Amino acid sequence: MSHFSEEGIVAYPFHDLVLQAQAFRHSSCETGESNERLEFLGDAILGAVMAELLYHRYPDQPEGVLSRLRAALVNTDRLASWTDTLGWVPHIQVGHYENRALLLSRPSVLADVFEAYVGALYLDGGYEVCRTWLTALYEPLLQAGVALSAKDAKTRLQEWLQKEKRPLPVYVIASAGPSHAPHFVAECQIDGFSGMWRGEGRSRRRAEQAAAEAFLKEHPDV
Repeated sequence: MSHFSEEGIVAYPFHDLVLQAQAFRHSSCETGESNERLEFLGDAILGAVMAELLYHRYPDQPEGVLSRLRAALVNTDRLASWTDTLGWVPHIQVGHYENRALLLSRPSVLADVFEAYVGALYLDGGYEVCRTWLTALYEPLLQAGVALSAKDAKTRLQEWLQKEKRPLPVYVIASAGPSHAPHFVAECQIDGFSGMWRGEGRSRRRAEQAAAEAFLKEHPDV
């Protein structure tokens, strides 16, 4: 498997190949442990590493700004794009009865794989390996100031609605899954627009962000 297609990023040689394979196993698979627990762990490790990077890179920024920057770096679309860019999509294992193309078209599924990989990396190599790997991956974005220039989808949507003097969106939330790996679905409802925009994620916040992103993709002029 080619772990990195980005020039200059070195692949990490896993010692535990079973753990590595698990990171790419969707919960729909009939055999083998799925990547849900690794995803849970990877989500926490990714958040910690990004918090540390931003804390040291932007020493004059307050907590609120750092939180917004981190959200811009680890949102569902960003993580899904990493899974695609790194050439991992063909290696994702799904159940025999699943529509593979449809399932892998969902950004939340690809983002989950990225987080699961980070979790597997942590268990196999430790925190320093994770930090080094993620720093190499994100450094070009940080140097380009992508995080500083980005506003998360919910903020962009809210600011646009306030500018247009419209009511703020309503997010209807549903959750499922075990306590160690919950799955949230958010539907975004906006007064004056027919339909609802759906988002999924491992937390309520991520699901709401994904739902807001779905609206913004459909309305690029916002």
